[in-house]
Amino acid sequence: MSKKRKSKKEKQLDLGLKQSPKNLIYRFKRSFDRFLVKFEVKEFLRSPLTWLVITFSISFIALMLYKLFTNISSYPQELPIWQNQTSLQRRLESKELLYFYPTAGVFALIFGSVLSNIFYHKEKFLSKILLLSSLLSIVGLTFAFLKLIP
Repeated sequence: MSKKRKSKKEKQLDLGLKQSPKNLIYRFKRSFDRFLVKFEVKEFLRSPLTWLVITFSISFIALMLYKLFTNISSYPQELPIWQNQTSLQRRLESKELLYFYPTAGVFALIFGSVLSNIFYHKEKFLSKILLLSSLLSIVGLTFAFLKLIP
């Protein structure tokens, strides 16, 4: 008799359920968490500091691009990009390296925004510091770029 009971498949709690009720609860919790993530991103975008950083960063990057594309033909072939070098030959680089400045600004904006969004709900102060540091790096790149242009 005991062999027949083991071979027979018992239904869970005799309710006729194929899955555990915990699986249904966890599935609902997972979908609810995914739903909440959408609001977390929206909360990050509601922050005035976020929009201040994005607006100023895009303005500085647009200024660099405008100065670069309007006067690229009037620039000399070699510019003193490496300001920390002592000899003149090591300072000079071709003018095509000027495209590095707006590219680095866009990279700093994207990288800073993504990292700050990741840390927004865990560490809001860290998120604000990341946003401000990305803004300061773009401002520094803009000043260095404007200093190079004759």
